Amino acid sequence: MTIYFPYSDKEKRPTTLHGSIEKLLYDPKQNDECIGTLRDHSKPIIFSMAWLDRMKNITGLVEFYGRNFRLRELANLVVVAGYNDVKKSNDREEIEEIEKMHGLIKQYNLDGQFRWLSGPSFSQVLPSQQPFGLSGQLPISQPQV
Repeated sequence: MTIYFPYSDKEKRPTTLHGSIEKLLYDPKQNDECIGTLRDHSKPIIFSMAWLDRMKNITGLVEFYGRNFRLRELANLVVVAGYNDVKKSNDREEIEEIEKMHGLIKQYNLDGQFRWLSGPSFSQVLPSQQPFGLSGQLPISQPQV
């Protein structure tokens, strides 16, 4: 199986996980692992995955997205970052970022355009094992801005 191939080679894409990925992204159920919904499934997804700390600035991305009405019309935002419940974290900085994230979701009324999936936290993965946040856009389609 070839892992790296051009985006245009659609027949080489593995499809076995499509159902579970669709459910993870679009299931309206919210719990301790996911907050927010994506109403318009036709929009491309801006995706970011990183530690939920000030240095990675996931909350900065969410705030930028929340303020940019044009971007919100064109794309959904999905982040995988830390916990979404302060009771689960023992890290002061992460707790501050969790609280800030919840505030931004409310301030910009992001439900319907934003999905926050809980990812590994400092207590689950050593920083030496994951030194960099991964950020990018899923290549679903390219909106014209």
